Amino acid sequence: MRSKKENRHVVDVLFVVILFCIFAFCSLILVVFGAEVYEKTMEHMDNNYIERTAYAYISEKIRQNDMKDAVSVEQFGDDDAIFLKNNYADKDYYTVLYVDDGWLKELFTADPYLLGAKAGTSIYECEGLKARWEEEELLNVLVKTKNGEQEIYAAIRSESQGE
Repeated sequence: MRSKKENRHVVDVLFVVILFCIFAFCSLILVVFGAEVYEKTMEHMDNNYIERTAYAYISEKIRQNDMKDAVSVEQFGDDDAIFLKNNYADKDYYTVLYVDDGWLKELFTADPYLLGAKAGTSIYECEGLKARWEEEELLNVLVKTKNGEQEIYAAIRSESQGE
């Protein structure tokens, strides 16, 4: 026969084991839910980064070239392109922002049409770029990525010519 002390000891051990199992199960559930939340957050941040980076890159390039007659929109490759003109050593050079083969590309050269759209440096994955002048000094750029579209308005404010 077992004594009351031995039965109590078995119940105490059993209680601790069950409590540990409940704690382990709850911890596992918490880790699984936390991993899902983390994964969704990272996916959202990656998508946001892609869209904002392309938007910010184009905006900054236009701001850097905020000079009279330095920004133009032309056809380049299969789509619209933003041509940014600078003068170095009394010679005009162009930075061309355009989309080719699913990438936002940049090409810096004296004659962009000589090299063509394939010569540019890939910057970000991008599906399309449409640019048009809303007014004489207000440029509208629509950037299409795999996650949606971003619209950029850039005002050309400077009246001075580049040095």
